[in-house]
Amino acid sequence: MCFSYAVNFNAEALKSKFLLEELILPASGFFFSAFTWPQLPVLEYNNGRWEANNKHWGLIPAWCKSEEQALELRKLSLNAKGETVNEKPMFRHAFHTGRCLIPAAGFFEWREVNKKKYPYFIHAAQEEFLLMAGISDHWIHKETGEEIASYAIVTTEANELMRSIHNTKMRMPLILSASQAEEWVKGSELAALDMAKPCDEKLLKAHTIPPLASKASADRNVPEVQQAYHYAELDIQTLF
Repeated sequence: MCFSYAVNFNAEALKSKFLLEELILPASGFFFSAFTWPQLPVLEYNNGRWEANNKHWGLIPAWCKSEEQALELRKLSLNAKGETVNEKPMFRHAFHTGRCLIPAAGFFEWREVNKKKYPYFIHAAQEEFLLMAGISDHWIHKETGEEIASYAIVTTEANELMRSIHNTKMRMPLILSASQAEEWVKGSELAALDMAKPCDEKLLKAHTIPPLASKASADRNVPEVQQAYHYAELDIQTLF
């Protein structure tokens, strides 16, 4: 599962890799919670070129019938399980027509030890950014005619590193290599489904971060939220 991530990556590196003409990033991109329904960059391949389009996190399927239903559905569609993304009515259309990439500087997850949760920041070991698999859809408000573009992050079972961190749900974002990223968007649905596997843990690094990351009422969109932080009690835990 993934309910928070960061976009303070090297924008020029992403633009260069995908030959993007335009990329609009938030002024501060250190922490975004899914439950604030942020609007963040999504990479799509249209008319022979890559585009970065900002969309709302929390997928609203095209078949949604009302604003009230849209507000309810988006709470349930922040993540989509890669193993069943082609089967679920919520995600089926988006998987067929809107596979996309979600660039991130890293994501946040919590490890439970002795009934207490400790926050971690997980990022690329060597690359400038991570590429998470996504699906997107467009919903048109029946009364106003407004078109809302939205997305969900595709998840998979956790690799060994993430099993040690996200040790309750044991899920993680579906993280793609450069070649997989192309295939996820441009390839067949069968090929995309076959990618729903955890990435090699060597591609990732992780460290504990300050308690600030766990405070939903605080302003977490600050550099400090990603900085390494030492919890002495976790040292004790590793001795046994």
